[in-house]
Amino acid sequence: MGFLYFNRMSLLHVFNGDSSLLLFREIYDDQYQTMVWREILCEGPAIEKIHSDDFLKTRAEFLSEFMGVSQSDYDQKWKKEMTKAFEQRFDEIVLWFEYDLFCQINMIAAISFFDNNFNIKKISLICVGNEGDSPLLKGLGELSPQAYPQLLKSRELLEETDIAFAKNLWKMYCSDDHRHIIKKANEAPSVFTYLFDAFLAHQKRFPSVKNGLNLLEETILKLIDESPKSEKEIVREMLRLENYYGFGDLQYAIYIDRLSELYDKFAARDGASNEEKQVLKLNDLGVAILAGERKFDRSIHQSQNASTFGGCSALSYSFQTSTGELLKNDDK
Repeated sequence: MGFLYFNRMSLLHVFNGDSSLLLFREIYDDQYQTMVWREILCEGPAIEKIHSDDFLKTRAEFLSEFMGVSQSDYDQKWKKEMTKAFEQRFDEIVLWFEYDLFCQINMIAAISFFDNNFNIKKISLICVGNEGDSPLLKGLGELSPQAYPQLLKSRELLEETDIAFAKNLWKMYCSDDHRHIIKKANEAPSVFTYLFDAFLAHQKRFPSVKNGLNLLEETILKLIDESPKSEKEIVREMLRLENYYGFGDLQYAIYIDRLSELYDKFAARDGASNEEKQVLKLNDLGVAILAGERKFDRSIHQSQNASTFGGCSALSYSFQTSTGELLKNDDK
C-alpha cells in the first residue's frame, strides 16, 4: 500500500452517508466532485454485477418490501446519485467508509464497482474506527470537520492485490454459500483493518443452532425479558449495544416487528410520551424460544428476500455459537 498527497488530479470522493459529506463540505465546500453510496447491501439479496439491470431490479424490489422505499425514491437516491460516477473521467476515486458491517460490505462492493466499470488510475481508501486514544470506535460523523484534511492526506492507495481481494470477497458475499467467508475475511490485507470483525458480526446474523434466533433477535428478546420496554427504548439500547453492525433506527424497528409473535403489547405507565405509550413483554412462546426450549421458525415470519444476505439464504444455514461455525442445515 502507499500514501497519497494533494495534487491537481481529478478526484471523485465517495461517502458512506450524507452526514460525512456535509462535514467534508464544511472544509472543502465544492472544491471536489462528490457522491454518496446510498445502498444497504448488508441487507437483502444482491447481484455481483453492481448497477446492472438485474441488480437494480432486485434491490428496488427488496427495498420496497423491506423499507418502504418507492421506485421513484430509489431512482433518486441511488440511480441518480450513481450517474455522477459516469459524468466525467476521474483519475482517482477516494472511498470514505467506516468500521461497521453496514459500511464494510458497501466498501467491498464499491471497490468492485469502480474497478470493473472505469479505467481509473487510483482507488484510495479512508476507513475510520480506531481514532486517537479513545477505546471507542468512531464513525466519520462523530469526527470534527477539522479531522478531514488529515484523513484525506493520509488516505491509502489500494494495490492491485487489495482490489482483487475486495472483489473476491464481494463475489463470495453474492454467492449462496457463506460458510468459508469468515476464513477469507481473516486473510484480508492490512489496509482492510475492520473486515474480519465485520464478518464475524455477519455470521452471527444467521439463526443459532440453539433456538433459531440470530444475535440481534436474541439481544432484542433479552432486553424485553429484563423488563417491559417500549419499541423506542429497545431501539435506543440496540444502537448502543450493537454498534458494530452500523444499523439505524428503522432497521432495528423492522427487526422488532419481525419478532411480534413472541411478545405482547401493554399500556405503558401514566405520563409516558406518545412514542412510549405501549411496552413489550415476552409471551409464553417468546420465553420458551429465548430459553432454547423451542425454535424460532423464521420461514413463517420472513419472506425469502428478508432472509437473504447477498446471495445466501438464512433459511438454509445455522450458526453454531460454541464453535463459531456456519453450518448448512442439511449437514447438521
